[in-house]
Amino acid sequence: MILSRSYDEIMERIHMSEEAHERILSNVIREGGEKEQEKISSFHPPVRYLAAAAVVLVCVITVPVVYHLQNISVAQEDRTTIGTDDNVQIANGIVECVSVEELSEKVGFPVYDLQEEILPFKADTVEYYSYLEELAEIEYTGSDGDYAVYRKEKGTEDCSGDYNEYSLRDVISLNDIQITLKGDDQRYNLAIWTYEGYSYSLYLSEGISENEFQDILNAAVN
Repeated sequence: MILSRSYDEIMERIHMSEEAHERILSNVIREGGEKEQEKISSFHPPVRYLAAAAVVLVCVITVPVVYHLQNISVAQEDRTTIGTDDNVQIANGIVECVSVEELSEKVGFPVYDLQEEILPFKADTVEYYSYLEELAEIEYTGSDGDYAVYRKEKGTEDCSGDYNEYSLRDVISLNDIQITLKGDDQRYNLAIWTYEGYSYSLYLSEGISENEFQDILNAAVN
């Protein structure tokens, strides 16, 4: 696998203590066991961003850095930062912005917050991320742990980064926009669509019905 080879090549250039090596190996084994028991609850940046992030990691690393590839929604204490100005520069090429306006400026195209009332839960926290100044991401998290991830980038490629295998896949049409829904057990977690030169995705941690997703998307795509 190309991504695995790139990772191995990077790790060969990183010198770390035996203790750090054992800690990383332990984490990989533990996470691998968890994946066997349940589907990954979140998803990766698109592969093309992982490759670019690997290059950034090699360029900026001066001490051993653990690049956590499993989830994009990692805890703040697991993130390695290299700056704390108006926004937070994360070592893997992700920038955390303080507002949707700053996010729009960072990626170079307009990004809008989803209306809070269209989400299936009350969002207590909202976080804004720029991936290599090309992909915009907004994370909405509720007090009970439910979350939504909304993404936008230029082009027509799938920007969701969700590589899970879903048993359900349907295409619906809203305002002449073709939207692909994916999910399991008659519930949908992911919507993917393109519009006027941009690709979009919306992921919900808790699956909802097709009708409920259509209500959300009717507001989101307008």
